[in-house]
Amino acid sequence: MLTSISGSSGSSGSSGSSGSSGSSGSGAITTSVFDVSGMTSYSGTATNPLLQQALLITRGALARDFRARPNEFDGIRFDDEDSKKGFNKVKETLLNLQDQASEAPDETYGRRLRKWDSETRFHIYVGEALDSVSFEYDGSSSASLSFRCLADKVLIAQIEKPDWDDKTWAEQLSEVLKRAESRRDRIPEILTQVAVPVAFYGMVLNLHPEQHRHVFELMSVLFWIGKQSVMRFKHHFNYPRPAEMWYAIEPLILTPGHASHPAGHATETHLVSTVCAALLKSILPDSERNDQNSPGYRYMQDREDILLKLAARISENRIYAGLHYPKDNEVGKVLGIRLAEYLLKRVGIPGFEQDSPLKGTAPNLAWLFLQARKELAGS
Repeated sequence: MLTSISGSSGSSGSSGSSGSSGSSGSGAITTSVFDVSGMTSYSGTATNPLLQQALLITRGALARDFRARPNEFDGIRFDDEDSKKGFNKVKETLLNLQDQASEAPDETYGRRLRKWDSETRFHIYVGEALDSVSFEYDGSSSASLSFRCLADKVLIAQIEKPDWDDKTWAEQLSEVLKRAESRRDRIPEILTQVAVPVAFYGMVLNLHPEQHRHVFELMSVLFWIGKQSVMRFKHHFNYPRPAEMWYAIEPLILTPGHASHPAGHATETHLVSTVCAALLKSILPDSERNDQNSPGYRYMQDREDILLKLAARISENRIYAGLHYPKDNEVGKVLGIRLAEYLLKRVGIPGFEQDSPLKGTAPNLAWLFLQARKELAGS
């Protein structure tokens, strides 16, 4: 089922994440969790105090470490003249570079894509991303995703079979039980993140459905690619959920109807966060992007840190809910980042295009990435 995750006419996408789909019930309740936990609620069109509470808790968790490291805010604090100069340099860089982001990789594809409706574009993007991707396994120790490009076969990600001994099982279950004691503080996040957590990205990236239509469209595509990819590994490894292994886990929400390893939320959110961070950094000119001491680099690095902390937070909430082991998230994170790097190389985003046989193999996706990049340059 395809469900819009942005509320705008510009994007469509998956019904989500790898979370639980629930049951159809009696048919008396027609409101979906995606209605009350997505951009419709975030915009205020439909009121859901639980989402606002979840966003507030998440924001506090994301900002906590940065408050402890005030030096990292030199670029936006006005405590002294140097800080003010740093902030102004970043602002000037972003404003001046909005026009740079408008170069089209191939306007032929752009003209066609502008013509099609959002669902048609969605299928074009996903098809281009996954049509030449193969899932392979040796029957015992590992499984992998690879992309075939003419005569080349490029490895995207390889995951080893999670062959845990009794000690590891005990450690993993103990970690889940330990987090279960602190579930109460995370209930709003856990419940609202059953849906695709697009509202949380809207908060962190300051997104608006009309001003960032292609960003939402890109996120929709990325969540779906992440889901499709991780499900291959889940099905192959067939690892039991925590509640299947130990009765005392007692999950806070319905256990999804698929295997545990790797974690879907971890895969999907790290894919989305890594791509968004790369697009933000790509806005900078080479001189700023390659200089770790430049104001622009430091500013974008802060934004990347927040995005990756958001992915980690959403992933960890699934452990608190009693649905995943910590090792599920560790592997899901790696898979998500590998998928992001694969896509960024295919579309030729600066910093990822070097000498790769993948470059230039996804012209339709490249157009979408470019439109999203332009919109982020203005945010």
